[in-house]
Amino acid sequence: MAIALSAVGCARTPRVVPTAALPDHAGPPRVTVDPEVQQLGVVGLGEDAVAEYVVRNDGGTPLTLAASRLSRGARVEGLTPELRPGESVRVRLMIDTIDGDGNPRQTWTLVTSDPERPRVVLAADIDVRPFLVARPGYARYITVQHAREGTISQAIGATDGAPFKVLGVDSPVPTLRVSFREALPDERQPAWSGSQWRVMSTLAEDSAVGALSGYIVVHTDHPRQRRVLVPLSGFVRPMMAVTPPEARLGDLQRQPSATRHLFVKNFAEEQIEVIGASTDVATVKVEIEPLERGRTWRLTLASRPDAALGPFEGKVVLYTASPKLPRLEIPLSGRLVAP
Repeated sequence: MAIALSAVGCARTPRVVPTAALPDHAGPPRVTVDPEVQQLGVVGLGEDAVAEYVVRNDGGTPLTLAASRLSRGARVEGLTPELRPGESVRVRLMIDTIDGDGNPRQTWTLVTSDPERPRVVLAADIDVRPFLVARPGYARYITVQHAREGTISQAIGATDGAPFKVLGVDSPVPTLRVSFREALPDERQPAWSGSQWRVMSTLAEDSAVGALSGYIVVHTDHPRQRRVLVPLSGFVRPMMAVTPPEARLGDLQRQPSATRHLFVKNFAEEQIEVIGASTDVATVKVEIEPLERGRTWRLTLASRPDAALGPFEGKVVLYTASPKLPRLEIPLSGRLVAP
């Protein structure tokens, strides 16, 4: 049975001029872009701005394409590496209004095999405005592990007075708890006439030691800005820090005078009593000496004169009277050599 193919049924066939149909004297590739400058208007801070360009090959041979020199925070989607004669493609420039460079004109370069236009600079004009703001607008924690938990509260309001709701909040750190609620009457900011919300972030006492970074992301139903990003920064110090952090002794002579020193400091609010020190390495003996009561100590490591020569590895353990940190382990390694 014969099957008739309608124009609708063939709609998915690429609109490409077959290479065999081109004359031998077909001209070089020729790129055209419509438009070369996009006017995107006002975009809410935190929203992705999108510019679309139609790239076409109006020449007689295949046209190669590539993107380069994008503005910070921008990416190109939909660009194909080659267009045959008569073929076109719709390309999108995605602009992150948070991580972008803040320039009202975002540009990128289309690299082509068109001999007359090997590089085409395309642009998008954008007016980024914050319709939702947070105060203080950042969450910075400088704290000590196992210290009392700290909470930072953000006031969220609309600069255009529009009503909105906070739908959810994402935390960039597992130990940073976040919550939200509508602002109470005595919490409202007089400069904002519309809806107002409160977002609270609490850093847990068992947070990992190290730097804090990322964004607290507030999701809303505001018609022009669906996200508010609050930068997170700061640092979590250890309760007790050892300098240097590892006892790598190198070559240690087998004699009583061969010693190395480490220093221990307490960063907690309360004083801590160190009640002892030990090591699982028979080559080394360890002593702990207070320098400032409850705050700093000197740790002395010395070789034992009767120990066997050769490399050693293990740990030093400090014992404290604090239930928060009853023991602190320090890696220990080195080599015992003859005097």
